[in-house]
Amino acid sequence: VRHDRLARSDRAGQHEDVRQARPGAAMTGTPRSPIGCRLFALAARRQGVRTPDLIAAASVTADAAVLAFEHVPGLHTFDTMDPSELDDATIADLWEQVRRLHRAGIAHEELHAGNLALDADGRVWLLGLENGEIAADLMTLRIDDGELLVTTGLIVGADRAVRGALQELTAQRLGEALPLLQTIA
Repeated sequence: VRHDRLARSDRAGQHEDVRQARPGAAMTGTPRSPIGCRLFALAARRQGVRTPDLIAAASVTADAAVLAFEHVPGLHTFDTMDPSELDDATIADLWEQVRRLHRAGIAHEELHAGNLALDADGRVWLLGLENGEIAADLMTLRIDDGELLVTTGLIVGADRAVRGALQELTAQRLGEALPLLQTIA
């Protein structure tokens, strides 16, 4: 199964995610310029983050652009997978990828299961970086940590999610994300 993504958003930052079953991946009407998106992808990839490369960009109007991202063969998002396919090493790899992103000063800001993927070799890829923040402050990075903890907890359970997080984070750093989590009323 090939996983390709078409994402549309306006300059105000509203975002719609549409999945399609055909080659190539594109994003239209991004809140960032094509150049900004390219720099964003380059900054992440320079830190060793596995994320599809932006391979082409074109302005459509003054407020919209079309971006084409590299196709990664065999990519499956976590939201399409059975939780049993995600072992502890995969969860640790996921946290390592996010930690690399954070070392580059980039917050993802959308670490949900649809933006987390495994390739044919079982390596984790981060999708949807175009909606994140470069030169992110510490609070925004902690929000990412909290969001990833919740996402992995919903998929593999709280115990495995915390164990996976502690492969990359100190207990103190993980604890700093906890106050940012809100209970559902």
